[in-house]
Amino acid sequence: MFCDYYEVLDILGPAATDEIKKAYRKQALKWHPDRNIGIDTSERMRFIVEAYTFLKDDEARSKYDVVYLKFKQSKNSYTIENSTKTGKEFEYNYTYNNEELYKWMQNAREQSFEYLKVALKDFANIATEGGKTFINVLIQRILGFILFSIIISIIVKSCKS
Repeated sequence: MFCDYYEVLDILGPAATDEIKKAYRKQALKWHPDRNIGIDTSERMRFIVEAYTFLKDDEARSKYDVVYLKFKQSKNSYTIENSTKTGKEFEYNYTYNNEELYKWMQNAREQSFEYLKVALKDFANIATEGGKTFINVLIQRILGFILFSIIISIIVKSCKS
């Protein structure tokens, strides 16, 4: 499988580091789970992280661009593996003979999996801590209201006497 990283980041073709960084940020914001409630965007985010992880490295990008330009010339003759719009629509049955590039792409894929695991764990921890804080504040407010009510009740009773 050959992954069209530029297509993942919605870039027309080989680009400079700054353009790749901007495109990564734009796609990461667009497909972030917080902005897509009810839609599983984890696979799409994995592809976005993978593409950025790979393309931000100048040496890896220059090797990729050589293969990419050949792929782009013959792209119409390759089929899309899966068009579920999760991210896999960027993978093509394209054979290229560059073992080093293949290993680098696999490494970027593994790094993106690790990044997403950490990000999901961090998100779960943040949600848990946020929930705890909310409950603590709620309990404090309820206790404050109860205490206030007791004090008012005592004052009213003492005024009646």
